[in-house]
Amino acid sequence: MAKIRTMLILKAKDAIDECETDLIERVAKMYEYNVQIETLCGDASDQSLLKSNDDSGWDLVYVCGHGNSEGIWDKEKMLMDWYTLSSTLCTELAPNAWLFLSCCRGGLAKVSYEMFEMCRNLSYIFGSRWQATPNQLACAFHTIFHNFNNQQVEPM
Repeated sequence: MAKIRTMLILKAKDAIDECETDLIERVAKMYEYNVQIETLCGDASDQSLLKSNDDSGWDLVYVCGHGNSEGIWDKEKMLMDWYTLSSTLCTELAPNAWLFLSCCRGGLAKVSYEMFEMCRNLSYIFGSRWQATPNQLACAFHTIFHNFNNQQVEPM
């Protein structure tokens, strides 16, 4: 029996409309991913949201909201720093997991470096290095998702 692939969508509490989570969830389900959506609120319980219900871990994590080189923010405060996200999430990832950052356009290189440094299970980190609308990021996600899952295209 084939492994059921899993996806976690993490969204900042005030960025629900910006995250296009309904579209991202539908795309993932088209490719037969089991999807769980969680909202970061900036309190101690947020780390428990990263726990996988599957013993083999998350295959894909989609992070959306406001972000910078320090962490994931809502409009007023940081909800989770990248170190905490990396160290907590890493134990919950499947081997060769992907991370899609629909945030932190100004700090993508720093965030990617820290995530790769903390977690050896990550194979790919996708995100925008410049300004992009939520619709553009959703379109990019769908294109990347299709090409990597179905066409087995490798990045250059």
